[in-house]
Amino acid sequence: MAILSVNEHHAGRRGGVKSDGSAEYARQFLVITDTVNTSPDTIRAHTSIPDEGVSPYPTNSKATCIEVSPVPYGDQRKIWMVEVKYASTPKRQASPTPDRPWNRKPVLDWGSHPVTEILYKDKDGDASENSAGDRFDPPLSYEKHFPTLTITRYERRFEISRALEYIDHVNLTAMIIAGLPVSADQALLTEYNGRSVEVDGKDCWEVTYSILFSDDWKRDVIDQGFYYLSGSYRMRALDGQGNDSVEPVLLDGEGGLAGAGGHYYRTVRIYPRVDFRPLGLP
Repeated sequence: MAILSVNEHHAGRRGGVKSDGSAEYARQFLVITDTVNTSPDTIRAHTSIPDEGVSPYPTNSKATCIEVSPVPYGDQRKIWMVEVKYASTPKRQASPTPDRPWNRKPVLDWGSHPVTEILYKDKDGDASENSAGDRFDPPLSYEKHFPTLTITRYERRFEISRALEYIDHVNLTAMIIAGLPVSADQALLTEYNGRSVEVDGKDCWEVTYSILFSDDWKRDVIDQGFYYLSGSYRMRALDGQGNDSVEPVLLDGEGGLAGAGGHYYRTVRIYPRVDFRPLGLP
């Protein structure tokens, strides 16, 4: 059994590229054999017949042979017409990606927040005292307003243990928050709240951050107390009659008693530091 000839029937070419970018083609081959007992598998295996899954279409390499169908040609059992089909996959359309909640832009809300503070120094940096040079008792307090930023956004998860690591902490490093350059110790995180919600069929968390901004979160306080240092000894402060003083006495900044009219201050860091950068704030 032998195949005598294989010739393409060019009039049988048809097909082309479709509107979705895919392509379909067809070709026809006329095959003549020397016996009526030639099997379709023998015809498919001939080197002149395209291989299924391998051979590309002659003018479009993206279309590959997907089917080879030998069919006896009329009553001529030694002649076969072979139909060869090609196809390519559709071009990938940019399918609309669902707007995942955690990819949405956060909502930013600027405002101000009042904080009551003790007035240790006046606007000129002088000690807050009366005309006789005594500290006010009770000490004066005043209300100071700090810029505040509330950030609300969707996140995939929320962990209360993580929130506790940041609440009532100030930023360790300089950074930019919502377009505002912030030096270390200037941003105080006062709220880090999470609420479980479902948005567009997706479970997520609505997370809110509140931040207070100050020049720094350190305060100068008067150095005073009921004890003072005398050499290496810690002594109880006395009043003018030699009794334990019921009022704190001024200290000199190094633990000793201050001289008359002396006011010394100690800088106190109020809040611990933590690196805000892992929060990914806008």
